Amino acid sequence: MVTKKFLHVTLNSEYCPTDVRGKTGFYLCYFWSMGSIGVILLMWLVMEYIGSWRVLLVCAAVPSFIVILSLKWYPESARYYLVSGQQENAERILRKLAETNRAELPPGRLIHVGEEAKRGRIGDLLSPDYRRTSLLFWYIWLATAVGYYGIALLSPLIIQKGSLSVEGANGTFGYNMRDPVPCSRFTRQNYIDLLWTSAAEFPGLIVFTFLVERMRRKTLLCCACIISSILSVLLLLKVHKILNLLILFAARAILVSIFQLNYIMTSEAYPTTMRAVAMGTGTSFCRLGGLIVPYIAQVLVLENPVAAMCLLGGLLLVAGLMAIFLPFETRGAGMKESHTYQK
Repeated sequence: MVTKKFLHVTLNSEYCPTDVRGKTGFYLCYFWSMGSIGVILLMWLVMEYIGSWRVLLVCAAVPSFIVILSLKWYPESARYYLVSGQQENAERILRKLAETNRAELPPGRLIHVGEEAKRGRIGDLLSPDYRRTSLLFWYIWLATAVGYYGIALLSPLIIQKGSLSVEGANGTFGYNMRDPVPCSRFTRQNYIDLLWTSAAEFPGLIVFTFLVERMRRKTLLCCACIISSILSVLLLLKVHKILNLLILFAARAILVSIFQLNYIMTSEAYPTTMRAVAMGTGTSFCRLGGLIVPYIAQVLVLENPVAAMCLLGGLLLVAGLMAIFLPFETRGAGMKESHTYQK
């Protein structure tokens, strides 16, 4: 799913005008959030009336199967054709898109990209021109994944228990980690709570859709990471369940927006010859974060909730600080085709 998402954002960034590139990137994420809500409704329906997780997995796989069938009509990147020496195909794609949008192509010819602009390799991401950008983005990707998926995995626990405040005598939830982790069937109220906390992503996306073209993106990323870090730690407070759910609501709203902002900024920061490689390595660090987060959000949180949430918050705080040191601002910047580095 992450791979399909980065392909969508990359094509969106390559085709959309500079002044609306960030905004349209967030529009795409609305459908990601709609899918999150859809799978909760599907889970509620299947588990309530059929009670089989196998049926649930089959039903959840159907949309991906439909995507596979629709790939025939999915447009290729004209920029990819251009840098790979297929100029005629690039022009054909642009003419087709112009016809679809009932518009005329501007006069002139596409600029020829020379043979020296070879397709990028992973090693190019660590070249002197891009080393700092790549290392900073890799950490930000990892921290965002840990934060987003950590809060997502904690949501059912918070919804069922009301808070992450400690209950056991030793500062734990009172579970023996050598025993199987207790599970309980979701009630209808649990599904309702999960639905509206997942729906929190929409207000966050709407706010960031407005801000992404009005603020420096480095500043927006920095502030969002710091605020989400604070909200993660606030989930430890023993407060009324409604207030705790509101904190969870806000944390998810900001974290999903940070995730999408990473996609947009990474696609803008690299030229066409390196863009797919940069997005691929970024999402690889995202997967690495996905491997780490179950231990934090499902094991460590039961043994030591304070340590788990401080770890999540600390990773996001450092990501916010690192965003300040990204070497250039991507808002309003033109997208390049070759490796030549320009600030």
